Amino acid sequence: MIRLWHCRQVYGALSDLIRVILTKAGLNKGSVEKTSYCINLIIYLFSAIHLLCSFWIYVGSVTDCSWLNYCERNGQIEINYQEWWKVYTISFYWVITTLTTVGYGDFKGYTPVEYLIQMIIEFMGIGVFSFLMGSINDLVGSERTLQDIIDDRMEEIEGWLRKLEKSRPKNFSK
Repeated sequence: MIRLWHCRQVYGALSDLIRVILTKAGLNKGSVEKTSYCINLIIYLFSAIHLLCSFWIYVGSVTDCSWLNYCERNGQIEINYQEWWKVYTISFYWVITTLTTVGYGDFKGYTPVEYLIQMIIEFMGIGVFSFLMGSINDLVGSERTLQDIIDDRMEEIEGWLRKLEKSRPKNFSK
């Protein structure tokens, strides 16, 4: 739990650093917020993918006849446990394909526990995809153009002028 709190503090400091860098790069406040939001979204997404990837490796290593062992017996890509980067890359690939689609089937679970985890991650993928689409829609839809800002200011000025006109005495111009 303390590690999660520490991760939250690190992500907050990283987010602040990104905002400072973008501000010093000369971007306006709106662009800084949107760009910072997108970068933070990518960081959080890859962090979640890393956690799922590590969990999938753990499940494969503690389960008999798992996706790690089955691949060696089936004549598919042989996974050498000593080469951790290959195991991590395959697991990362599996998480990405499972979260973004229904998976290609080249790497999959073979035990009931792995099937259950795979279904949970597929449903999580639906939520992640929906959240990403909503976030992108919000970013694109909230774009205010300079003309919108000018129109709002003109309406405020016209309203102020009408109030001023009503409060002025009738024979003020004479």
